[in-house]
Amino acid sequence: MENKLSDDLAFCALKNLIEGATTVEEIEEYVIDDNKKLILKGTKKVIKKLPPDLSAIKTVLSMDGVDDLKSLSDEELEKEKQKLLKQLLDEQKADNK
Repeated sequence: MENKLSDDLAFCALKNLIEGATTVEEIEEYVIDDNKKLILKGTKKVIKKLPPDLSAIKTVLSMDGVDDLKSLSDEELEKEKQKLLKQLLDEQKADNK
């Protein structure tokens, strides 16, 4: 069971690197009152979009048997990315059954 959990975490991390991800960062702002105590003034949420990581895509492609990644065009890399994402999703669906 523990191995399945680590596989799922690795899959999610790899998927986020390949697809890009969105994170939410919460920032708390404090002020000092007259008694020199910190008081929470407000909270702000910042949404950050992380772009796909090209080196992760290239690594996965190299594991898939693609020999010369430098010769691939951007369009070919995008097609390979989509193919691998579909494979990852299919495997995830099969594991959840």
